[in-house]
Amino acid sequence: MSPAANRRPRVLVADDHAELTKAICRLLAEDYEVVATVADGRAVVETARRLKPDVVVLDLNFSEIDGLEVCRQITKGNSETKVVMFTAKDDPDVRKESLEAGASAFVCKLSGDLLSALNSLEKS
Repeated sequence: MSPAANRRPRVLVADDHAELTKAICRLLAEDYEVVATVADGRAVVETARRLKPDVVVLDLNFSEIDGLEVCRQITKGNSETKVVMFTAKDDPDVRKESLEAGASAFVCKLSGDLLSALNSLEKS
């Protein structure tokens, strides 16, 4: 992820928990431009295609479509947008599946550091 030097990286936050989404936006506000928040899995794909964010912070669980499938659809044919899978499931198999689906990083909501993951992507 190498956005132009004069702008903050653009982030789409996709999670179906409104309070968590607000907290993520506050966390990112200083260093990142949150271009949209989405609570519906299907809407994530179309919003990512329309807005072309640098990064999508993506929850694994949505009622209508699996986060892994959302990740596949976003990254398929689009090497510009990175996906950070951000989930409560701290499971090595889920981590492996997420990375195989195209995620650039995997962060556990309970113990991970989202900002560190985003900063690492920014440097790559």
